[in-house]
Amino acid sequence: MLFRPSINKKQIYKTFGDEVGFTIKMSGTITVALLIIYAIFALILNQIGSLNYLDFSSYLLVILGICLTLGLLSPFIYSFFAINGGLHTKVRDKIKYTSFLKTYLIGTHYPFSGQLKISMTLIKAILLNIGLGILVNLIVYFVSFIGGTQLNTIVSEILTAFNSISDPDLFLEELNSILIANEAFINELTLLTSFFPLVFSVYYFLHTIARNTFRYYVASTFANKMPKQFGDYLFNLTLKIYRKDYNLNYYSVNWPLTLIYFVVFTLSYFLLGYFGPAQMSISILELTSIVIPLIVLLPFLPVLFNFHEELWKVYNPYFTEVFLDQAKRELDQLKNDATAMARLGAENLQRAEKNFDFVKNTVIKNLTENYGYEESDFEGLDAEEIYKNIGENESYAPYRKKMERLKKEQGENKDVIEGEVKENKENAPLNKEEQAKEENSNTKEDNENKSS
Repeated sequence: MLFRPSINKKQIYKTFGDEVGFTIKMSGTITVALLIIYAIFALILNQIGSLNYLDFSSYLLVILGICLTLGLLSPFIYSFFAINGGLHTKVRDKIKYTSFLKTYLIGTHYPFSGQLKISMTLIKAILLNIGLGILVNLIVYFVSFIGGTQLNTIVSEILTAFNSISDPDLFLEELNSILIANEAFINELTLLTSFFPLVFSVYYFLHTIARNTFRYYVASTFANKMPKQFGDYLFNLTLKIYRKDYNLNYYSVNWPLTLIYFVVFTLSYFLLGYFGPAQMSISILELTSIVIPLIVLLPFLPVLFNFHEELWKVYNPYFTEVFLDQAKRELDQLKNDATAMARLGAENLQRAEKNFDFVKNTVIKNLTENYGYEESDFEGLDAEEIYKNIGENESYAPYRKKMERLKKEQGENKDVIEGEVKENKENAPLNKEEQAKEENSNTKEDNENKSS
């Protein structure tokens, strides 16, 4: 079946182009903050050398430092997101650059703080990098057994030295001379083996953070109606159900950003690796290759935000359906569990039911305001029939009632129109032939009256 995007791609890019003059100022602010962070980490890496030489505790401290730093940077993303959305509302004229800085504080508080899941995503990205690194090194290991390759020659020389030299000091000297003699090849091999794990693990991190900006809509809509943990469950479950549709929509709009990332990362990595300063360590090279694509992509963030804004109009009922479905299950469980009900208390149970009714009424309001429904379409339907299988098809009970109502209204309108046409026809002025006949008839009657 041919996939058709749920959103208008051309409109998203047009909106981005119309606002690029203002949004580029916000991306510039984040770029400055990012460059400051880059300078700090570059100085640290320059002092400690490669991260590979750190012990576990030091490595853990570095990861913790990165998480804290990115945590300070993440409210800027929310601020960018919120101001970009505000540009599409009636308050557009009131939005200034200072609004972007003020909104930063909102992103540091519940329910928007932590929505990007930076720490957990970073840890997963690091584990992915380690896993891909092991896989690449295994490939290199097996390639070393292929005869005639330079790698096989180096390995053979090292094994020969190991077997023939018993003195450890002499062996280390011989090993060092072999490595120096093949330094250019080893550096190139290190460059290649480090590239593939890094480019894909960084992409995983950026893609996950980009997807998590969609959480801002869920947080703003459901935050006051559910525990924080349930918000994560709601988001993950809904996107799991609609994962294929979301990903197809995501890449149909954002594939240029993905292409930009891979092209810029690859060019910056290998250009700096081959033609950059000789004293640049692999760690600083990797850090620089991460920061450059970020700086290039920041001005295009509104494309992602506009995409999620349009997609939310489609996915809002989906999230609501999953939320109400889970809420109903919990309410039913509480009502059937006397122990839980006694522990929860009638007051809390009433509050839960009130929240459930509030969201149900929100669904009805959304459908009546945006999709041509009326209050009568929901009469006699229970909550589950109202939120279950939301869609413009016969499986959705309110839709069937809506179509019956429209059909009936069209029939009534047809009768009214036919009645009006008949009445107009009766009252309409006579045409020339009818007027002539009537005049002749009147003349004839007058003559007869005179004769009599």
